[in-house]
Amino acid sequence: MSYSKLEWKKLVKRNVHRVWSQELELEIIEKSSLIYMKPDFKPNDVHIALQSLNDTEDIRRANNKWRMMTGTYATQQRRFKYKQSPSPICLLCQKEEEDLLHMIVRCEALSDVRKKYIPQIVQKFPENEQIGIYANDSQLLQIIIDVSHPDIKNSFEAGAKTMEEIELMSQKFLFKMHQLRVDLLNAMTH
Repeated sequence: MSYSKLEWKKLVKRNVHRVWSQELELEIIEKSSLIYMKPDFKPNDVHIALQSLNDTEDIRRANNKWRMMTGTYATQQRRFKYKQSPSPICLLCQKEEEDLLHMIVRCEALSDVRKKYIPQIVQKFPENEQIGIYANDSQLLQIIIDVSHPDIKNSFEAGAKTMEEIELMSQKFLFKMHQLRVDLLNAMTH
């Protein structure tokens, strides 16, 4: 079978795309740091966390969230793992290891920011689903980190507009959470 130049280019492009898509999917599944990122992310897709960037403030918020989503945000647990801290315990509340779940959902020292933003985010879901979200810390964290994750999209009825609204709110929430955390940690060292 012979191909025209155009057919050949399309065939090569399609196969290269397929191979790299499969490679990316495997990377996301294999890397523990990517547990919060949706596993069906494709090379040509623009992730919802990056779709609504309009100015430098949006980019700063998205960058912060992207680090959390990719597992590169410097929690005490991560710093301890890489020998940058003597303990994984949260420096702010001293109650448990500071991972993303602790920092975003449980840390008492950061509760003021959480009380403001989490009800706004949960309110975007149907009323009959809200109690279940509050009852499941891991699910709440996943909604905040990546609302486009299949576990969330398949469990809740939320349209594209609602998901975008949740994404913007969660970016603001995580940025405020990060700012408060940094301020409190700086106050402890001075």
